[in-house]
Amino acid sequence: MATERPHRRPTITDVAARAGVATSTVSRALSRPERVNVHTREHVLAVVEELGYVPNPAARALESGRTRTIALLVPDITNPYFAGVIKGAERAAAAAGLTLVLGDTQESAATEEQLVRRLGRSVDGFVLSATRLPDDDLRRAAEAGPVVLVNRAARGLPCVVADYDSGTRQIVDHLASLAHESFVFAGGPAESWSGHRRWLQWDLLRWMRPWCGRCVYQRQLVNSRKRSSQSVSESVGDIHAKHHWGNRCYHG
Repeated sequence: MATERPHRRPTITDVAARAGVATSTVSRALSRPERVNVHTREHVLAVVEELGYVPNPAARALESGRTRTIALLVPDITNPYFAGVIKGAERAAAAAGLTLVLGDTQESAATEEQLVRRLGRSVDGFVLSATRLPDDDLRRAAEAGPVVLVNRAARGLPCVVADYDSGTRQIVDHLASLAHESFVFAGGPAESWSGHRRWLQWDLLRWMRPWCGRCVYQRQLVNSRKRSSQSVSESVGDIHAKHHWGNRCYHG
């Protein structure tokens, strides 16, 4: 008994033959519809739907220079904080018709630099969350393509960061208003930019607040690879897209 041959995936040539147009017309109807008259475009799209044709993203990238893919790099995908970052990036990418690629840099600047270099030609840009790369390396990456920073700021690059300065002051003022006099700062990895910003504010508050003369400050780094329960027990406490992006930094 002869076996049935698997159904072949339709190609752009099949679409062109069924529609009675050139393959270049099919390509323009899909990637640059403004260059094809309305009647022809609608006819081609109807045939695409009928055949179930899906354009090859690699071929489209060669023609347009765009992969419609962006890369999100995070230091540790097991860190619960980055779950919200990943989910938000995925939603935004889907809404824009983009594909999101996720990379774990393992808290390593060297690993992050390798991922940026390897993925550079495969994506349209990078979203770097809590990047461990030095500012000079970030600027070099931005020269090759769009880079947006999350939870990190660098001069001349677009970013989204929390207001760590004001937030830290509010925390200290609140604790002091409750008559607490001994504060422990439980920071993250030594390479953490946000942790460093918070620590600078804690240190500065000793000089900005008259009552801080009686406050005791300790800085204790927390190994982010430890489970949160272990970090809390050891440290006392745990103290949110250059094609169309501008070089602006958003604080929230």
